[in-house]
Amino acid sequence: MAMARATSPVALNALGTSDEYLHAEYPALHAQLTETVWDDGKPRTTASIMLQTEGNRWKAWFHDRDAKVSAWVTGDSWAEVLAAVEKGLTTGSLDWRKDKR
Repeated sequence: MAMARATSPVALNALGTSDEYLHAEYPALHAQLTETVWDDGKPRTTASIMLQTEGNRWKAWFHDRDAKVSAWVTGDSWAEVLAAVEKGLTTGSLDWRKDKR
């Protein structure tokens, strides 16, 4: 399977890395983290995500390494944060910031 090259900063598994739960619950996030080729066959750098807590809030930093942009989301639980990332990826509503390097 190959990803369609995005026209926006949102990039969408040849790694062999997969997770049935993540794929079922958060398919756009799963694709971002695992898809290594675009639909035209050219290589793609996978995204990364970092989860952390601050006070009583969960935070996720999502980094689209291929597009060189990132976004933060927060929530009351890790599941809420992952759902927010999924929603942002599917609706294009993440508040993207360009990489500084």
